[in-house]
Amino acid sequence: MNYKGRPLILGQPERGTWTNTFKVSSGHRAALTWLICGILSFSATLAVHAQAYGPPAIAYQGSLYTISNPSNDGNPDGYVGPNGNGVIYVDYAYAVHINGDYPTYWYDPQNQVFNAISGYDAHYSPIYAPTTDILAVGSDNVTVLGLTPAVTVHTNYGLTSGLWDGTSEHQPDNSFTNASGTYIGIFMNLPNQTVFQIDSSPVYLYTGGNSLIDESSGTWPPSNILANPPQTVYVLDSGDSASPAYSLQGVQVSFGQNWYTEQDNYYSSSNLQLTIQRYYTNGSYSGSVTGESDYNNSFSGSYDPVAMQFSNVSPSSIQVSLSSMSGNGRNNGSCTNNNGGNNGSCTNNGNNGSCTNNGINGNNPPPRQGPLYISWNGVLLNYSYTDTTGNDYYADSTNQATVTISTGYWMSGYLPLFGPISGYYNTSSDTFYNYQNITNFFALDNNGNPIGLPTGLNLLFGFSGIGNSIYISNNQQTYQLSANYTYQRPDGSWGVKYVGVPANYWFLVADASGNFDSQIYVTTDTSSQDLVINAISGWPVSSAYPAQLYVNGVGCTLQWNSNNIGGPGYTYGGVSYSSNDGSTNLSLNWNWNNGVSWYWSMSSGQWNGDSGGWDGVSTFSNLPVGLVISLNPAINTPVEGPSSIAWNGTPLTFNAAASGASNTDLYQGSVNGTPIQLTIDSNGNVAVYLGGSSSPTFTGTYNPVSQLFNFGSANVGTVAAVANSNNILGTTSSTGNLDIPGNILSLGSWQNSSGESVSGFSLAFTPPPNSGQTAVLQFASNLALTDWLWSHSDTDGSASQIKAMELDPNNKLLLYSPSSAPSATIALDPANGASFQVPVRYIPAGDLSMGNFQTGPQPNQ
Repeated sequence: MNYKGRPLILGQPERGTWTNTFKVSSGHRAALTWLICGILSFSATLAVHAQAYGPPAIAYQGSLYTISNPSNDGNPDGYVGPNGNGVIYVDYAYAVHINGDYPTYWYDPQNQVFNAISGYDAHYSPIYAPTTDILAVGSDNVTVLGLTPAVTVHTNYGLTSGLWDGTSEHQPDNSFTNASGTYIGIFMNLPNQTVFQIDSSPVYLYTGGNSLIDESSGTWPPSNILANPPQTVYVLDSGDSASPAYSLQGVQVSFGQNWYTEQDNYYSSSNLQLTIQRYYTNGSYSGSVTGESDYNNSFSGSYDPVAMQFSNVSPSSIQVSLSSMSGNGRNNGSCTNNNGGNNGSCTNNGNNGSCTNNGINGNNPPPRQGPLYISWNGVLLNYSYTDTTGNDYYADSTNQATVTISTGYWMSGYLPLFGPISGYYNTSSDTFYNYQNITNFFALDNNGNPIGLPTGLNLLFGFSGIGNSIYISNNQQTYQLSANYTYQRPDGSWGVKYVGVPANYWFLVADASGNFDSQIYVTTDTSSQDLVINAISGWPVSSAYPAQLYVNGVGCTLQWNSNNIGGPGYTYGGVSYSSNDGSTNLSLNWNWNNGVSWYWSMSSGQWNGDSGGWDGVSTFSNLPVGLVISLNPAINTPVEGPSSIAWNGTPLTFNAAASGASNTDLYQGSVNGTPIQLTIDSNGNVAVYLGGSSSPTFTGTYNPVSQLFNFGSANVGTVAAVANSNNILGTTSSTGNLDIPGNILSLGSWQNSSGESVSGFSLAFTPPPNSGQTAVLQFASNLALTDWLWSHSDTDGSASQIKAMELDPNNKLLLYSPSSAPSATIALDPANGASFQVPVRYIPAGDLSMGNFQTGPQPNQ
């Protein structure tokens, strides 16, 4: 219902004011009462067709509300928040009621946006305008409807910072996380041609419209500013017979609001350097190339980053291309003191002959001897220059710390507070041999990672002071370790390295104040490979938490964006898990107190609020009856055991979820309230737990071929394997007297026409329903054609049997002579009468009627 094109609302504000006081007519009051009552009875109404007034889903205050109570006969559309928290209604007037409050938003179904009151006109009528405080979301629970954001971001973790345009940081205009754990953030207004970066993503260019940046698969899409840089560049000097290849070794990026600069660094196999600069400035592209050829000739030129073409290369004797080239070579003869360096002599140098003692102008560009970077007690030393004798010089940013590596790889230097240094640099292992005052001194590669150090635990942070010590524990040993190495990286980040850390220990990292308040992690075997924890942009996902938990067989995925830690001075944390549909939720938490204590807590369903322990490896404890939490999915059918088990007549049923948790076939039942649990592992070992005991009462084995149990001499009574058809496959009893508490004993096994295994004979006892009434003892065959035969041995212990009595399928009873006559001497046949092969003697008693007689002559006389 609309009024003059605007949604009809339940009440208008007092004239001249805007407060929470509304004029509500009696009709509107009745409608509002009906709406609130509908909200209170939300869970009792479950319609099954689509919504009539609102969108498929609603995003509000970071959460996604999904349709759960569609319109039915004029009732409003109902939406419920995550874990059943919060409810939103959109009524027939498109007014939006959040948790039963008066409407503050109205939905525009034509434009698929929500409106809010932005002001009032001269007649005090509200003026409506679209808002981003509340969003209409499509049925895919991802797509924002109605609005056209400048940038939409999808991630699987949320955003650590925001959108950085080189000048300022922008936060999303709205964001939400759906049930699948996908975070959706929208940035509405962004100037055209803005260059920006989101968290640690590549740098992107906004060119209008709606740009989708989708990292939900775990990988950021590539930059759209420029194509990937060439991987290989070829340079041909006039004396070359072939063009050496320069391979891409590193990329450096800087950008501002409307500009982007990229430096691509290339090196040849002989360490010749080539650099391509690629520029973007407010819609224009340009570039340049500089480098040195294998004849020590420096060159420069232009580079078109769009067409990927080189031009104006100087000197003209040098060609640069993205494809390999060939030349004629040259015969250099002898050359001395070439280009001012100490080249020694070169003889018959055609086609690049050999040269010796080349000095500074040889085949290696700076740095000639040493690495690109050096770390000394946490001070970063950058390569500065190479002098005319070939010595490499390094210095820190203040030129207070200096190092020189000579042409013979001898090294010397000075660091304030530490004094002079001397030693030798090994180019093969990239390590320094110390002779004087070398502590915490090592090389760094292009990316600022240590070279030549022993493998271990490597921690990276955005600033210094963090990680100088760690606490480690396996709940048997707990102790503190100090970092073996500390270093600054060229990008401004910092690293610390620990060597000799044992595997499979939990650990916490100290902050700059010495508080061990980090997220919890687990060490791995670092004897051959580093374990790297890159926390430059925030704590990464921790392997201390399982990636997946199963609650009664329902998979619940780790939601890392929910991870929490106690804060400065506190040593605890946790993370949440959710099923795909959001109906099953729980958390896994830890507390560090001279070791690690883990515990689980349910936050949904009938076990909401229940909690218990976890051993940090695989086993969950203090689980209420009916709840199973495990690291493994449910096993739908038994692996080793039968479909079910009869324990002294009590059925034990297969529990799929508990079987997955215990990695066994697990069966459960109870007698008079006393629980019985039986497990069969992959090796056929059986354990029986009575009365909820944690220790087995009986142990034995199960043979899946014979389908029999074996409990040795234990007095277990009777245990039977039962098929899907409820037929007994095999029964095991204790030695000695056999006492069957149940009322049915079945024997034998055969396959019916459906291929099912069926018992052949059963003996059943039916107790009387009341005292003084008759019980029933039934002998039954499961085959239509059955001969019932009674026999005995001809002598004690003999296997030779003598028939005594037989009842055939036609209910004819045959009695045999004790003399082993091959045929019965008496037959009682209800269909054809009785026959006797022996005299029939009758003792007169006056009660045998022989029929009616009369006097007269005898027949045939």
